[in-house]
Amino acid sequence: MRSPRQFTPNHLEELIADSKIKPMVNQIEVHPGWPQMETIQYCQAHDILVEAWAPLGEAASLNNEIIVQIAAKYGHTPAQVCLRWGIQQGILPLPKTVHQGRMEENTKIFDFELTDAEMAIIGSLRNLGGQCKVPDQVDF
Repeated sequence: MRSPRQFTPNHLEELIADSKIKPMVNQIEVHPGWPQMETIQYCQAHDILVEAWAPLGEAASLNNEIIVQIAAKYGHTPAQVCLRWGIQQGILPLPKTVHQGRMEENTKIFDFELTDAEMAIIGSLRNLGGQCKVPDQVDF
């Protein structure tokens, strides 16, 4: 298992205080089930782009009943809903795939928009795969 290497607001405060140039990008684990709203809001308030690694979480996100229902409503896949959820928050999701079909599917997320209620519901989901670890609470 990879160690979570990401900057949360307390890490960013220290980094900014000790740097001549503030960070421009913060790559963190973000996906339905691990929304990291405090870090996203901090970054956006300080003009730091959030890149989401593991934006699909794992199978638990893609098989979650709520996400599956929302996907069906729009005629899209659960993966597309997860990516759209990230885009609508102003973050850059970086899905990993080596499959051409999935690469193409991942680009087809701009012909629908999740409602505020759907965004909130997806954002309220917790621990749907991925590491879901707070860096300050991990023994490296």
